[in-house]
Amino acid sequence: MNQADVIVIGAGAAGLMAAYELCKQGKQVRVLEARERPGGRIHTVQPPHFTTPVEAGAEFVHGDLPLTLSLLQEAGISRKGAWGERWRREGKKLSKLEGFIEQEDLLLKRMKELKEDLPIKDFLDRHFQGSEYEHMRRSIKRFVEGYDAADIERASTFALRQEWEGEDEHQYRPAGGYAAMINYLLNACTNRGTVFHFSSTVERVQWEKGKAAVFTDKGEQFVASQLLVTIPLALWQVEPPAKGAIYFEPQLADKLDAAKLMGMGGVIKVLFEFKTTIWTSKQVKEATGADLSGAAWIFSDEPVPTWWTQQPAQSTVLTGWLAGPKATAMVSMANEALLEQSLQSLATILSLPTEELRRELTGSQIFNWQADPFARGAYAYNTVQTEQARKTMIHPVENTLFFAGESLYEGPEMGTVEGALSSGKRAAEEMLRNQE
Repeated sequence: MNQADVIVIGAGAAGLMAAYELCKQGKQVRVLEARERPGGRIHTVQPPHFTTPVEAGAEFVHGDLPLTLSLLQEAGISRKGAWGERWRREGKKLSKLEGFIEQEDLLLKRMKELKEDLPIKDFLDRHFQGSEYEHMRRSIKRFVEGYDAADIERASTFALRQEWEGEDEHQYRPAGGYAAMINYLLNACTNRGTVFHFSSTVERVQWEKGKAAVFTDKGEQFVASQLLVTIPLALWQVEPPAKGAIYFEPQLADKLDAAKLMGMGGVIKVLFEFKTTIWTSKQVKEATGADLSGAAWIFSDEPVPTWWTQQPAQSTVLTGWLAGPKATAMVSMANEALLEQSLQSLATILSLPTEELRRELTGSQIFNWQADPFARGAYAYNTVQTEQARKTMIHPVENTLFFAGESLYEGPEMGTVEGALSSGKRAAEEMLRNQE
């Protein structure tokens, strides 16, 4: 039997941040992680035939987010700005965009007048039904699905209003990828005596006030007076014996019910590296009439609709992005089929033959996050019921069981690394107060 003051389930950003705060206060911490690596949905890799590391999961710092930026500074990790032009393929035309959403001022005005929350689809049906708003409705649907990875029939209008009102134009990438931050936390915890157990999938938790016993698929048993659970929301939404789901004795029925009221979005991320920046080639300029040399994002209605470059850095890597219900519908599609669909989508956007792209391709990798058994999705989004459900989810049980994760962050940065870090820090502070 392995004993500690605290057991943390999950070595993603929330779990690592919590462990970091706890071990700094002298607590003996053990972290149990189902994967063979730390980071969770943060995963910086260098696949075969790629000349540079790429992000399989989280990639951006979405604004001047205090905890993420202070942690990067503490770790001595610089950040790079991420900016550039936004383009959209509409029919056979590529056009530069000024914003993500059409008629944004009118949209926000109507949103501010709303007294009671409702799903964004119902809001649009109520206030923007006419044919003159067709393009607006389509742009909002694309944004909600593509950026928030959300279902418009469930996504909260109030939450989207808060997100759009506070939208920060600043975007960054950690230099070298998020892995540097993850490794900093891992090493800092290890140096303070935290013990990590990788490839240890938690299957069952037996608990009573002041004691939690945790059992893994390896037959291991760990015991502590406090337990922090940081599994992704989707693992709360499935039941044992599904891989990654945890059986609690006694059961936590209120939390399991609350989790089902919250939203979890799927994402498929496609990484391509080409011999050259083919999207800036003379051939593309002649075919489309567009100069994409300053393009950071390109949007379309193709099966893989969104693509981004590494702007302003010069790179031959191009990232494809499919999110929301459309990504979830492709959960079982083979990587070979996803690769082919991605190439065809990009070929249409750039008005190039698919075979031309294939000849220029030097490396490719598909990351299907909803097919990952320990993630079952990319990140959470707010439904109309989320605010109340989250309060139920984060409430500690008998000062023994505690809960954190990006889905349990109460600020507007839900679904981000900032949200995960902040939630982990909040939980650690709560645990320390309850040990006093």
